[in-house]
Amino acid sequence: MAKGAHMIQGMPHSRAANRQLTVAVLLGGGDADRQAARGVIDYARDGRKAFSQAAAIGSLPGWVPATLPAWSILVDANPADLAAETASIDAIIGSPHDARFFQCTRHRHLPAVAIDDRLAAPSSTGLGVLADVRIDGGAVIRLAVAELVACGAVTLVFMPAADDQRLAEAFVRQARKARRTPLIAHSRDTALREPTGFREWLQDLPRPIGILAADDRQAAFVLDAVRRLRWRVSGDAFVVGIGNDDLLCEAAEPPITSVDLGYRQLGVVASAVLHAALNGRHDRCPRHVAVPPAGLVRRRSTAGLFTTDPQVSEAIRQLRNGLVNDVTPATLARSVGLSRAWLDERFRRTFGRTVHEEIVATKIGEVKRLLRDPTYPIAAVATACGFSSTQYMSTFFKRHVGMTPGQFRDRVDRGLKPAARQ
Repeated sequence: MAKGAHMIQGMPHSRAANRQLTVAVLLGGGDADRQAARGVIDYARDGRKAFSQAAAIGSLPGWVPATLPAWSILVDANPADLAAETASIDAIIGSPHDARFFQCTRHRHLPAVAIDDRLAAPSSTGLGVLADVRIDGGAVIRLAVAELVACGAVTLVFMPAADDQRLAEAFVRQARKARRTPLIAHSRDTALREPTGFREWLQDLPRPIGILAADDRQAAFVLDAVRRLRWRVSGDAFVVGIGNDDLLCEAAEPPITSVDLGYRQLGVVASAVLHAALNGRHDRCPRHVAVPPAGLVRRRSTAGLFTTDPQVSEAIRQLRNGLVNDVTPATLARSVGLSRAWLDERFRRTFGRTVHEEIVATKIGEVKRLLRDPTYPIAAVATACGFSSTQYMSTFFKRHVGMTPGQFRDRVDRGLKPAARQ
C-alpha cells in the first residue's frame, strides 16, 4: 500500500470465489471531494441500499448489481506510487480535475469512472473512462427558481459563476415558464462586482426580487447589499445560494436558504456504475449520469411567502400556524372565504402550485426540521405536524421523501445528507 494512503474494507462479496478488488478514490481534498469519497464508502458497504437512499433519481435502475461489491477502498494515495506499474490498483473513481486521476487513466489504462462536482458543462478527459457522473445543473436551477417563485418574487436574478451560459439559459427558461422576468448579473460586468455598483443596479429592479447566487459566499454578498439598501429580507428580496455550506449559510444574517448539491450522492452513483461495469454490464450501465441535488435547505433568507393577494397571504399565514390541526385545502379555502377551486387557481397564479402541493411541502419541511433535533420524540413530531398517528406520518413522509422518519433521523445522526424528492 502506498505510503500515506488509507485502506477501508468493503463488505465481503457473496461469491467467495471472486477476489477482492482495490478501488482508488482520487478526488482531491476539498469538502465536496471528501463527501463524494464517503459516498463511495457507503456503496462499498451497502450496495443497492446505499444507491436507493442516495441517488434520488426514481426507481432503482436494473443495471445496479444485486450483489455487494468486494472492494477495498484506497484514498489519499501518493501520485508517484499510483504511477508505478506495480501498484495494486484494479479500478479508479476520481475527478477529471485531479492530476492523479489524469495520470492513472493515462498510464495505467484501468477501469475508471469520473466524478465532476462542478455545475459547469461536463468535462471530458479524452482518456476512455467508462462513465462520468455529475450534478444535474438543470435540476438545481429548477429547485431554486421554484423556491423564489413560491416566495412571490416578480423579478428573478441569477448570478452565475464564470458566466456559465448553460446554467444561465436554464435559469431564463425556468423563469419564463413561471411567467417571471429573468435577469442575468454577469460576472464580467465590472460595475456589478463592486458593492456600490451592485446595489445601484438592484435598486432599479421591480420588487420583490428573487436572487439566485452561484454559491453561498456570493449569496452572503447579496444579503449585505440588500441590508445596505434597507430592504426587507424577506419581503423586498429573497436570496437562495448553491452548495449548502453550513458555516457560511448559518453565519449570514439572515441565514441563507441553499440548494444542497448532495456530493455524497455522486460517490454512491459513481460506485454503482463502476460496480456494474466490473460485473460485465458495460452494455447496460449508463455512460453519462446527471444526479439531482439532494434538496433545498430552507433558512430565513426565503422565510415567509410574500404575495399582494390578501386572501392568498392569509391562507399562507393560517397554513404556517395551523399544521397542528391537520389543515386541509378545503378548511383553508373556507377560512379565507373562497371556494377550494378558486383558492387553487389563485395559488397557481401566485406560486405556480396548488394549495395541496403547498401543504405537502410545508408539512415535509416541518417534519424534517423537527427530526433534525434528536431529543424530539418521533411521536411528538407527528402531533406537532398535525398527523393523527406516527404510522400515518411515516407513510406520508416515505411517500414524498423516499424513507421513513426514523431512517431520515438515523442518516442525520450519522452525518449523512438525506436524499429528498422535494
